[in-house]
Amino acid sequence: MAAKFAVRAGAPFRQKDADVIAPEILRLAQNRGDGITKEELLEAARPPRSRLHRYFDWDDKKAAEKWRLKQAGSMLRAFEVIYTVNREERRVNIVEYIVHREEPEPVAVGADDEPEVRPQRRGREAPRSHLRRSYVPITEVLSDAELSQQLVQRARRELQTFRNKYERIRDYVDFRTKFGRAFAQICELIPLTQDE
Repeated sequence: MAAKFAVRAGAPFRQKDADVIAPEILRLAQNRGDGITKEELLEAARPPRSRLHRYFDWDDKKAAEKWRLKQAGSMLRAFEVIYTVNREERRVNIVEYIVHREEPEPVAVGADDEPEVRPQRRGREAPRSHLRRSYVPITEVLSDAELSQQLVQRARRELQTFRNKYERIRDYVDFRTKFGRAFAQICELIPLTQDE
């Protein structure tokens, strides 16, 4: 069954763009094996024969590398795949932003010594240089327990941020509306934190 793609609300693309760009993003991300970065998407689009080339602004008088990277990020976040489950259409992002821990490079301890890899201490975040951030196809995220858990944890953090940000309007919410009931459930399930 061929996948259907859609443009997310507010994204600067049309449906015909989704049919070209979304499958190409998925192909590139799957070929890489661990997702794709904005930089990698930009490099793939750089050759004039690339299917993605025309979606970037290549006039250096108007656009610098930063702008094209922003375009690549926007493109990575713009598309959804549409699944039909029990005759109900569901939309999910074609890729999700994931942080991968990479193994540190071996460190030489002496001229004649074998390189050693210093182990990461338990409970400590990996140094930024040992993290790779990329967009991974949603099918791979959902089939990998660690990546799925990362997605769930991000959703929880986002709900926590929402709860903290909008706690101050609690007195003005009409709890008889759908939004009010959803807001009340979030407030009940997610405790306030002092760090935001």
